[in-house]
Amino acid sequence: MDNKENKKRTSTYKGVTPAMRKAINKYKSTQDFCTFTMPKGHKAVYKEAAASVNKSLNQFIVEALNEKMLAQTNITPPNNNASGSK
Repeated sequence: MDNKENKKRTSTYKGVTPAMRKAINKYKSTQDFCTFTMPKGHKAVYKEAAASVNKSLNQFIVEALNEKMLAQTNITPPNNNASGSK
């Protein structure tokens, strides 16, 4: 084996490229963000429940909100999936 094959390949890149920043900003412009709090330990329980039905925590929460909104207010939830993708 020569030295070139023995050397570990490491990246010298540190940070976000302009193309990455553009993609991030494009994604963020298509989403609404909501932050909320809950008692310690609840997130893990909700995450486990979501995983048990093969959903992300975000999908699980949005679907639960939509179901509750429809049941209690009879307002039809927005017509898109929980992840926001089209």
